[in-house]
Amino acid sequence: MWNILVRSALFVLLALGVFVHGDPEDKRKSAADYYIKNLPGLSDDAGLMQHAGHILIDESINGKIFFWLIHNRHIAEKRKFVIWLNGGPGCMDGLFLEIGPWRMNSDLTLRTEYGSWNMFANVLFVDQPVGTGFSTVDTNGYVSNMTQITDHFMKFLDEFFMVFPEYARDEIFITGESYAGVYIPYFASAILKRNKKKTTQIDLRYDLKGIVIGNGWIDPITQYEAYYSFADINGLMDEEAKKQVKITLEKCQKLQETNVYIHESECERILQDILDYTVKTENGQKTCINQYDIRLRDTYPACGMNWPQELKNITSYLRRQDVINAINAQDKQEGWVECAGAVGSALDNDPSPTSFTLLPDILKDIPVLLFSGDKDLICNINGTQSMIDSLEWNGDKGFKSAVPVDWHVNGTLVGNWKTARGLHLATIYGASHMVGYDRPVVATDMINRFLGFNYTYPDLGPPSSLGDDKLTITPPGAPTDDDDTYDGDDGNDEMWDRYYNARRYLNHKKNAGQPIKAVDYENNELEELVIETPLYDIGDEDEDHFGDSEDETDRHRDVPSAMGTQPYTDDADNGSGDSDTQGLKKRSK
Repeated sequence: MWNILVRSALFVLLALGVFVHGDPEDKRKSAADYYIKNLPGLSDDAGLMQHAGHILIDESINGKIFFWLIHNRHIAEKRKFVIWLNGGPGCMDGLFLEIGPWRMNSDLTLRTEYGSWNMFANVLFVDQPVGTGFSTVDTNGYVSNMTQITDHFMKFLDEFFMVFPEYARDEIFITGESYAGVYIPYFASAILKRNKKKTTQIDLRYDLKGIVIGNGWIDPITQYEAYYSFADINGLMDEEAKKQVKITLEKCQKLQETNVYIHESECERILQDILDYTVKTENGQKTCINQYDIRLRDTYPACGMNWPQELKNITSYLRRQDVINAINAQDKQEGWVECAGAVGSALDNDPSPTSFTLLPDILKDIPVLLFSGDKDLICNINGTQSMIDSLEWNGDKGFKSAVPVDWHVNGTLVGNWKTARGLHLATIYGASHMVGYDRPVVATDMINRFLGFNYTYPDLGPPSSLGDDKLTITPPGAPTDDDDTYDGDDGNDEMWDRYYNARRYLNHKKNAGQPIKAVDYENNELEELVIETPLYDIGDEDEDHFGDSEDETDRHRDVPSAMGTQPYTDDADNGSGDSDTQGLKKRSK
């Protein structure tokens, strides 16, 4: 009885923002300090709760990691917590370009995006490693290997969940794209190993349920080789180009016979050679293939570094002082850049083993979803498929006889899905390196399937299917749990549910001027919650929810043909000593 009273008192203190961790001099902020009261440029989403700001990771190097937490619009039966990481290394653009709830207008106002991932899940965007986005670090403190990055991320998680303990017991999914294919397996491995240690205290064990990697840089051997095969299949090289690129490829393969590194400068020449051979002169301007979307062209030698066009507006918006103040990002002295060149340069000689080596053990414990847009060159689908062919996991190698299943959304064939022994591969047709940018609704359907949301669309019938599956959006092999506990759980979910909603209610009452949509805090019976708004409103024929509209004013980007695309440039200085073009290059993986 005494233990129950003590724990109940602790929950009340935490809900009120009072922290009992550490000594009285502890300067850890409360959740209220991170609350975003008003986001400039946003008028139609005032009820969506957000928190953002810095968490101190390493005081000796001024290492602070910036986060932006977007709360869910609706409460699901089981609470899901999605962490999103961009690649680079050193980039952060997923919130406004891919999976976030808004997109940027040309006048720097925000509009609601129907393909956001926070419909039923809380989504945490993390600017990492230190120095990325709004995160800070001294010039002598940039990290140089995955051990350091993983240590920082784990410290961030621990500190974050001390500030927001109501999310610490949620089902967690770590997601991201590109170079996040390096980060995510390392982070997942660290969490899973720590969970298994008997000495790990319960509040440091996180319920990791799965990882998701889009167009990921995972296995350098297969991906470097796939530059050649993908370019060949898609007609990007003539016969002379094939001969020259083949020579560069053979040099790369020779180097990898002895050591395989995450980054190999000689092997990077393969991609550069291919891009060089796509150069054309149009109206006196040299252009080349966009390495992130082969349907597009860009000025040479940028070759995609100026893409997407919205980046210029996003950069302007995130450098505004009123925005910086609103999101509690004042600790960052330099102007925001999409990709921090110094972060990437510090990792050029990272001797860490490739994340490919970690996947077999991860797949013993949790499912893994890999997804790829089929128009991406730089981390292309050929490389992902070859990597899977060479991967041994759960008693066998590759997908073997697994057959890809057609994937439809709203009656449209959008890709295919293949599954074997806990590993999923989703291929998205007509999508670039950034799937959420080109196909936001498809990307959302994908993540909802993997997270195991079991719902139908009110009054609209089932708009999504895998093969003959038309009644549920849970794919074969997706994580399903009859028991909502995990190793080390005390099983007292009812108490945590009360605390979770009490904390959200107190934060709302303290900081917000309007009620939050679709949430009844005073009635905490989740099974009685009825979501009256459909997930996607597909009733308006003038709205294009797939990004396929030919109307240039549509909120989703129309994808022009490679030959018909006019090149565009962005010559803005990024405020940190690097040009934006130099910084954008670091999105290469």
